Amino acid sequence: MTGPPIARSFLNMDTTGIYEKPAALTAPDAHVRKYRDVGVQTDGDEDPSEPKPPRKGPQILKGTGHYLAKKLGWIRKHVSGASIEAQPPPSPPPPHLRSAVPERPLRPRSISLDSTCRDAGREMPDGKLYTAQDLNSSHHASSLPAQPAASPPHALGASELNLSDATSPLSDSPSPRVSSGTTSRSSASSITAPRVEKIGVNWRGPIHAPPSEPRHWTVIQRNNILIPPLEEGKWTTGGVLGSGGFARVYEVFNAAIQEACALKVVRVGRKMSGSACTGIINELKVLSVLASDESPPPFLLQPCLSDSLWAWQSSSGNLHILTEVCEGGSLAEYRFRIGYDSLVAATAEIISGLYWLHKHGIVHHDLKPQNVLVSGNGHCVIADYGGARFLNDKGKLIRGNNTPVVMTTSFAAPEVLMSLEDGECLEYDEAADYWSLGLTVVSMFLPDEYLPGTSDRALMAFRLGKLGQELRGNGVPAELQAFIMDLLCMDPEERCRYPAITKQRLFQHLDWADVENLTRPVIPIRDLVCDAHGWEYPPLVAHKAQDSTADFFEELRAHNLALEVDDSYDVVSHHAHMNRCLAGRVIPRF
Repeated sequence: MTGPPIARSFLNMDTTGIYEKPAALTAPDAHVRKYRDVGVQTDGDEDPSEPKPPRKGPQILKGTGHYLAKKLGWIRKHVSGASIEAQPPPSPPPPHLRSAVPERPLRPRSISLDSTCRDAGREMPDGKLYTAQDLNSSHHASSLPAQPAASPPHALGASELNLSDATSPLSDSPSPRVSSGTTSRSSASSITAPRVEKIGVNWRGPIHAPPSEPRHWTVIQRNNILIPPLEEGKWTTGGVLGSGGFARVYEVFNAAIQEACALKVVRVGRKMSGSACTGIINELKVLSVLASDESPPPFLLQPCLSDSLWAWQSSSGNLHILTEVCEGGSLAEYRFRIGYDSLVAATAEIISGLYWLHKHGIVHHDLKPQNVLVSGNGHCVIADYGGARFLNDKGKLIRGNNTPVVMTTSFAAPEVLMSLEDGECLEYDEAADYWSLGLTVVSMFLPDEYLPGTSDRALMAFRLGKLGQELRGNGVPAELQAFIMDLLCMDPEERCRYPAITKQRLFQHLDWADVENLTRPVIPIRDLVCDAHGWEYPPLVAHKAQDSTADFFEELRAHNLALEVDDSYDVVSHHAHMNRCLAGRVIPRF
């Protein structure tokens, strides 16, 4: 042949004239002629007088006894010299032949054999020998039973036969074979097996392409860590509760007191930023005041007094602060999740904690949901005293334009955010904490975009008006609206504070004695989550800025403070062994 075949119709194969010459065209203007012996259609440009290549006879394929398989040797030899499975998909027939050549679905590595092909070349009940072409004619087709519709790609019918194996992988019984003897039409149709549908296969393919870069998978687990004997080590690290640039909080187990604690590790040095150095010292001073009180309130984070040391420094330059651990996480994790009654009770507990701080001359100065923890029994605990400041003898705080102040702009009061000229000073008091309390309550049920923190007083007043409209539009109870707006007064002298705040209508059904006695939990706590396996943290470094000239140890001496030196907790070694310790493979010995 001079050109490639335009179609291969195995179902219209004529098996009666294997050595006959090509038949004449059925119409003078036809552009396709047929080889009756192989059923291959070729272009009309081929010379009809061209002799056919010599044939050595049909080749018998192994693995099948069907008569049709004997023809495949000749087909492989004369149709491009390649195997049937390796041939490209056949081209569609010309338009004037589409009605004569039936369209059948192609399946890779298999040939669909219907009852017409099984009966081709064999004696029928009337005693005649029919070919496939004869059986497809209208005369005989009308007398034969209707054939089932073509199966979808996912269905495997009994009429399918694979050339390499006659047994279906989805059925316990072998696929039906055609016997070499004489078979009637009724017996051939009686052996048809039911269709078997493949399930569990996604024919659409994967929805998402695999990522080009490695990704991380966050899994919340519960670990059962083996505690080593005390002589092998005092500390066992469970994970990281929080981390910053120069500080990190670990959840640890103290084998000496058999308690779980929170250990804050801060990198200190002789060249630190002034604000960071001041914040660390203020936190130590507040914890020292709490440690000296015989009955501190339960709404403030306490130092762990069960051990001999709750604060110490290591020879490697790290400061360690040991406090109680709050299993409920931070209040920020409960935003948009607690109800009205829980919000009112939580606000009352925060007010009780602020009152104790203010009574001892301490202004928290950085109150926000992230700095309010939830204890294991569901109560609010004010934490993070790094921004705390101490009132002077007149009960005032003095701020200049160069005074280092630790705050969060979104929750800071107007007097804290106000810009000052060179040499100008501003006095304010604990009313700044009540402003932050009002915005802490707002952030529990509204997005952060409604927090009015800015140094521009005109813009802040505009944002406060927008916040009031949002409160009224969302159907917030009137007593809660009044409570919030009384705390968010621009003038600190008119701002609501203790004890007037306890007389608010918001607390008209609240018994403050029950609040102090922790009668019932106010927040349904969630399990505390800490980072353990697979989390990488950079080494701790001292906080530095443009004015990184502060000496932490000199500042300690200036405030008449001193720390013990203790190397029982090596943060570098514990952090390096934490993953293996949690996996239960290695117990660190320190």
